[in-house]
Amino acid sequence: MPTNHPYELVIGLDRSDRKADLHLIDTRTGKVQKQTVATSPEALHDWLAQLRQQQSQATVALCLEQPAANLIVFLETYSLRLWICAGKICGGPWPRRSCSNGPPSKA
Repeated sequence: MPTNHPYELVIGLDRSDRKADLHLIDTRTGKVQKQTVATSPEALHDWLAQLRQQQSQATVALCLEQPAANLIVFLETYSLRLWICAGKICGGPWPRRSCSNGPPSKA
């Protein structure tokens, strides 16, 4: 069931050494998808390029487990409206701030 949500797409990413399991929720439609992608930089790049093409105007929340410092640095290089939530830190191309403060405004 669609709801009024500050993000159009919410992605949960559970990673291991070889793969990342993704759980994508489109909050506009309620559609849920599950994907698996290899964790090599090339595979992650391809996944992010496809996400950017399919969701170019969406505000995306990407939720990951900690520690994920290298993955966060990698993700911040992409031109997406991507809001990364990892533990208590959120960020993107903007300065990081606490997740408890909520998502970026849609002004």
